[in-house]
Amino acid sequence: MLTILIKRIKSDSGLMGPTHALSALAFALMLTWLASDFMLKNIIGSTNVVVFITAIIIIIGSSLSPDFDAVKSTSINTLGIIGIMLSKIMRAFSSMVQSLIKGPYDKDSDPHRGFWHTFIAAGLVGLMVSAITNINIKIFIVNNITLTVATLSVIFIVYISIQLVLASLFKGFYKKTKNKFIGGLIMSGVSMLSTVMLVFSLPADLSYSWVGAAVTFGWITHLLGDMLTVSGVPILFPIKFKGKRWWNFRFPLGIKAGGYIEKTLLIPVFIIIIIFSLFKVIPILN
Repeated sequence: MLTILIKRIKSDSGLMGPTHALSALAFALMLTWLASDFMLKNIIGSTNVVVFITAIIIIIGSSLSPDFDAVKSTSINTLGIIGIMLSKIMRAFSSMVQSLIKGPYDKDSDPHRGFWHTFIAAGLVGLMVSAITNINIKIFIVNNITLTVATLSVIFIVYISIQLVLASLFKGFYKKTKNKFIGGLIMSGVSMLSTVMLVFSLPADLSYSWVGAAVTFGWITHLLGDMLTVSGVPILFPIKFKGKRWWNFRFPLGIKAGGYIEKTLLIPVFIIIIIFSLFKVIPILN
């Protein structure tokens, strides 16, 4: 019996996209409930319900983004040519860093689960997003609404995040609808309309500094999720461990992607946390 269980849970595959998305949502809601000051003041910076919803969408989208360094993933398939371009850029950069910075026992390896699956990458991406979303250079004005580099950047990030949320949490419906020309146009249009409504409903006096924090938060939840797998991730790069800078850290047991443990334990647990946390979080938002 023990042997069968070990075979079911041991795998070098990563978690499925829906599991990453649910884990990010569950972790964000639970932390908002148990450490509301930290989450609402330090990460999001507001108790405004629109800001919170937008931040949660970005967190979920970011929890799927590290897998752009793969050849095939939910993120790449969802974004089409944009996903393919991001994948090529991220894989090339990861390969370069992995070849330039390594310990005496490191060997050249696949860029998937390389640089972009580290704490330093999560922080770097967050800083880059923060920098871009704080550029208030005016681009043009439409009906007395000023569009800046920051505003357009947030619109792009939220739109991409909504697409990733739909593709991961509603995989069957999304794939069936998106693959049809009219369905794809309608879904893209609804996503863009939702994005614009959210972004322009945000408090005018609130900066976008929380967007970068939300991206980093989501990115880190992905890394922690992949540490449940046998292969693990080099999360502490460039710190050297046992002669390797690309040492893969992992939790004791690996979870098989799409397997018994993930479907019957992890996903139900995340859903329970989400439902319970929502009842605790809603009263503290305004």
